[in-house]
Amino acid sequence: KEKLTKEIEDLKASREKEIAQVKKEYEDKLGKVKDNCDTELKKFKEDAKARGELVSSLTKEKTEAASKLEAATKENADLAENVNALQESVALQ
Repeated sequence: KEKLTKEIEDLKASREKEIAQVKKEYEDKLGKVKDNCDTELKKFKEDAKARGELVSSLTKEKTEAASKLEAATKENADLAENVNALQESVALQ
C-alpha cells in the first residue's frame, strides 16, 4: 500500500510539474502574441494616421486646384470677351 501511495504521489508530482511547464509555455507564447498584436496595432494606427493626413492634404490641394481652375476659367472668359471686343473694334475701323 505504501508503495502504491508513493507511486501515486510521484505520478501526481510529475503531472503537476508537466502542468506547470505547459502553463509556463502557454503564458510565454501568449505574451509574445500579445506583444506582436500590440506592435501590429501600433503600426496600423500610425498607418491610419498617416493616410488620414495624406487624405486631408490631398483634399486641400484638390480644393485649391479647383479654386484656381475656376479663377482661370473666369479669366479666360474675360480675355475671350476682350478679344471679341477688340476684333469688333478693329473690324469697325
